[in-house]
Amino acid sequence: MHLKNDTETSPTPSGLQRFFKLQQHGTTVNREIIAGLTTFTTMSYIVVVNPAILKNAGIPPEPSMVATVLASVFGCLLMAFYANRPFAIAPYMGENAFIAFTVCGVLGYKWQTALAAIFIAGVIFVLLTLFRLRTWMVESVPLCLRYSFAVGIGLFLSFIGLNQTEIVVLGVPGAPVHAGALTSRPVLVAIFGFVLISILIIRKVYGAILIGIVVTAFVAYAIPPQAYGPALIVVGLFMLAPIRRIDFEDYSESVPSFAVVALTCFTYNIAIGITAGFVLYPLCKLVAGKAREIRPGLWLLTALSLLFFVFYPYR
Repeated sequence: MHLKNDTETSPTPSGLQRFFKLQQHGTTVNREIIAGLTTFTTMSYIVVVNPAILKNAGIPPEPSMVATVLASVFGCLLMAFYANRPFAIAPYMGENAFIAFTVCGVLGYKWQTALAAIFIAGVIFVLLTLFRLRTWMVESVPLCLRYSFAVGIGLFLSFIGLNQTEIVVLGVPGAPVHAGALTSRPVLVAIFGFVLISILIIRKVYGAILIGIVVTAFVAYAIPPQAYGPALIVVGLFMLAPIRRIDFEDYSESVPSFAVVALTCFTYNIAIGITAGFVLYPLCKLVAGKAREIRPGLWLLTALSLLFFVFYPYR
């Protein structure tokens, strides 16, 4: 009797399998292709939504869309061939809204200045990585604050979506916001878009957000805020999930977390919410007698946050 050895029974791995170590990770080329297509349909809405948001800062939508696509391609290829990790990289929701509605809208800076600031921040992050400080800084941020950052930014995006679609409009002193003309055609189109995306998500349809944007744009005969606004509202819903992980029984955790969420939304400024959390967390831990839970790197972030409030251009 002739017994086959492992070489005879196992097919020779292909170049892709060897390079990405697919067998080692328990996956196959076909499975990864399906996963890649699924991921693309899930996140491709950013190609439409990102330029639409940045347009509010004055950035031309055509080059903005090209930049969004190129940044996504570069990030994904770098993650695949350098890091060898199954992660898709693209411009994320949050900073785009911060630039458009806070830095340019509220503070009045030009979009060119805002992009220059982002470039400088990117260089700093690269330097932090090269000097092995990035992980130290990230690990210094308490988990409750990380969760509250996501929740606060999510509600901020939802509020922008509600306001852009005129479902919620600006009010008067004493009542800053109120319901828009809910029976008007633009608002009804936006509500239709939100309901459509929600149904597609509930039914677990791949590319639900992108499909909702396209269909709503067709109904509206264009891509106005009524088409992409519902996507912002839904993205905000997705970002609420981490709130379940915040320990609301421990007030030294819940107070700074609440401040992050509330101030991010009600000041229309992500930076104020985040820096408020960095200031309040060590204060609450000191009062609670839990100073040992404060990591050294957080003190640096607290000092920088205090400087932010001192030099912030209040208007």
